[in-house]
Amino acid sequence: MKDISEMTYTEWKEYKLQQEKEQTKNSEEVKEDEPYFMEFAINRHCFKVEPIHNYIPLYWASEELLSEHPDSIAIAAHGRILLNKEIWDGLDTKTRIAAVYHEMLHIYCQMRRIKATENGYHLRKFAEIAEQHGGQCTLSEDGWTEAYPTEENMKKILAELKKKGVKIKE
Repeated sequence: MKDISEMTYTEWKEYKLQQEKEQTKNSEEVKEDEPYFMEFAINRHCFKVEPIHNYIPLYWASEELLSEHPDSIAIAAHGRILLNKEIWDGLDTKTRIAAVYHEMLHIYCQMRRIKATENGYHLRKFAEIAEQHGGQCTLSEDGWTEAYPTEENMKKILAELKKKGVKIKE
């Protein structure tokens, strides 16, 4: 394989498509409504000024991908969110919302070519994007880590999920 810097646009696009196929290979598209309702409500209440777009595909991550990221709840990859079903099933609703919100921030940054991470760490820019879009981040020894909607937005999202008939898991 050629070095990316030597590729033509067409070669690069084909390479990216192949990478995308590999990332979602053996991953099953999420059929349940709850994660999609969360994505919609987050987009509506947190990204209302500048929505991401109408739909982000959600997948249950494949075994291969999970072996590379065993502790991840969710991974943003090529405009998709890959969820770890085993971890997801054990989470309360607020944590699930925070995980989807966090990955939506990554996709937002990817789509706009905003450098918000470096060497696996979130930069201050990631926290700024969260603050601009109805959320907040926690600062730890490892930099900016957890991102989640503000308490006000979390209440709005939970209320919307209840209206949709989603059972709220405490």
